[in-house]
Amino acid sequence: MLDPGGTLAVASRQDNIASTATVFCLMGCSWPQALSLAHTCFDAVDQEGLIDTTPSPLINGAGQLLQEPAPAGRHRSCDQQRHPFRH
Repeated sequence: MLDPGGTLAVASRQDNIASTATVFCLMGCSWPQALSLAHTCFDAVDQEGLIDTTPSPLINGAGQLLQEPAPAGRHRSCDQQRHPFRH
């Protein structure tokens, strides 16, 4: 079962392909081979229709938060959360 908070559930497709390719590298593939295999795997799943492409609903309150303007002079960004002391 897929962990809803895990990397494959929350990361972008490109990030998931890179993660999958990294695993193939750990198994002895070169990076170009690993990247090609990862793309092949993801493309095969897409062609088989094994992934539900119905968008998931937003977390409660996320829509309202996204529509509210940020306070003057402040930007909402992940970078500020990761690096709160950098200005």
